[in-house]
Amino acid sequence: QPLFPLWSANEFRAEVKQVRTESENCYTLVLKPTKKWQGFQPGQYVELQVIKDGAKVSRCFSISSAPAQYAQSGTIELTIRAQNKGRITPWLKQALTESSKVGLSAAQGDFIIKNRSRPILMIAGGSGITPFRSYLLSQAAISPTQKASLLYYARNQNEHLFKHELSSISDGNKNLTTHLISTSDIGHFSLEQLQQQC
Repeated sequence: QPLFPLWSANEFRAEVKQVRTESENCYTLVLKPTKKWQGFQPGQYVELQVIKDGAKVSRCFSISSAPAQYAQSGTIELTIRAQNKGRITPWLKQALTESSKVGLSAAQGDFIIKNRSRPILMIAGGSGITPFRSYLLSQAAISPTQKASLLYYARNQNEHLFKHELSSISDGNKNLTTHLISTSDIGHFSLEQLQQQC
């Protein structure tokens, strides 16, 4: 413990491989967990632990990458929005650099798709796209015949995260339809929009 402050008998460690800017207030941490880490399912999250001012702090973030990436490179991605006046999320981007070490929990959560025999509808807003990105990147391999629709809301067309990637995924999958919706143009989610788009 004195040599490795983030060491814990119940947790894992990960190395930061990259800190990638996604937008003005969002960034992605590319992490490589130790080999004992057990992997994840699309839609799950992890608890990230760091040392700030001598104290251990933890925050939970959805995994935004696909399990295939972890299988191929041993890395996962956490896409994080820097909260206005936040104590940790703005600081993380500045404090973590390539080769930094962080603590990492096992993957957790049951926000996963269990029934793959029926069409699904995904509704996301802003940085809430992260667990859906993991699923969408995985869908062609996991369930190529499942029909899925995504309604992704942002204030304007410049604020959709992974915009080009989502369009590319949709173009390559006839069973997937994505709608990138600007609330400044047509307003917030409503029954009328749901009926029109789906």
